[in-house]
Amino acid sequence: MHLLIDMNENFTTYLGFQWNLEGKTYYFEFLCVPFGLSPGPRVCKKLFRPLITRWRLNGLCTVLFFDDGIIGAVDFDSCVKLSDFVFHDLLLCHILPNCKKSCWKPNKVVDWLGYTWDFNR
Repeated sequence: MHLLIDMNENFTTYLGFQWNLEGKTYYFEFLCVPFGLSPGPRVCKKLFRPLITRWRLNGLCTVLFFDDGIIGAVDFDSCVKLSDFVFHDLLLCHILPNCKKSCWKPNKVVDWLGYTWDFNR
């Protein structure tokens, strides 16, 4: 997730470094947030905290684990509305959902975080 957080083009110059290779100087600039995997969960938490707060204040029952989330509602129509609400919020924040792995239509049985969740029971 954090490898996909683009840097503002105006600031890439300040997040760069120079490297001397075979007697020639090269300049490199980071185009995405420059850190490894260990701070990734913390960054995801900080990035999504305002969205989670907004969604919960608007009555959404939602759970987020890193960048994987699930939404619950009492009926199909409510779930459709909430799903659209979350999807549009993500786009407004320039967070592009992975449409290949995301499911935006309500389901009563889903595979999430390695488990099958059956809400028919």
